[in-house]
Amino acid sequence: MLKLLIIESTNRISDIMNQKKSILLLHGALGTLNQFDTITPILQTHFEVHRFNFPGHGGRPILTDFSLNSFVESVLEYIQKNRLQTPVVFGYSMGGYAALKAEALSPGTFKKIISLGTKLNWSVESTHHQISYLNPDLIVQKSPKYAEALTTLHHPIDYTSFLVLTQKMIKILSEEQFLTPEEINKIKCKVHLLVGDRDSMVTYSETEEFKNKLNHAECHVLENARHPIEMIDQRLLARQIEDIINA
Repeated sequence: MLKLLIIESTNRISDIMNQKKSILLLHGALGTLNQFDTITPILQTHFEVHRFNFPGHGGRPILTDFSLNSFVESVLEYIQKNRLQTPVVFGYSMGGYAALKAEALSPGTFKKIISLGTKLNWSVESTHHQISYLNPDLIVQKSPKYAEALTTLHHPIDYTSFLVLTQKMIKILSEEQFLTPEEINKIKCKVHLLVGDRDSMVTYSETEEFKNKLNHAECHVLENARHPIEMIDQRLLARQIEDIINA
């Protein structure tokens, strides 16, 4: 009997040790969970990977409103529904912003936050600059195939409506403080801010400036990396994420 109990106890300990750490992937603005199609199989070798679409993205309905606050709510709901215990979160661009806000509202949600290309300076000038890239008429003139792809990606929302919703969401960032100093101070977990050395949307200086406001944070530069995640070496990115998680 004692021998049997020892075996069962040993097996339970082995199961716990072999259990993969959970990582939650949060996509960027205009994108969907498909942004992680390439990196997911690489990460699954060592981690239990979770991902989902924000409301209004990839055909997911908008239940309340199309805003960062509703996206943050969806993050916390997913974690609760799937019973994730302090997972690591990797947020690309807007996804990193949502992760930071989620941790600020519910400290202890994440073990670590890893962001990539997350814009943290939303002054009136920088916001206006970003919104200018989301002009539906300009996009359909310069890149009709991209406009068509957005409609297909986010059906039943057409590309014009989707871009207008995104414009309004971004505009609010310069009008309201999405992350107040008090909220930033509530982020106690380690935060790793990744930025590409060739990113034309997010600068290292603004990333470092935000890092200095956090309790425990580091900046990492990815070489030969532009802003679009699809243009980044996925194996290199996966290795960077793995190194950060295991550090």
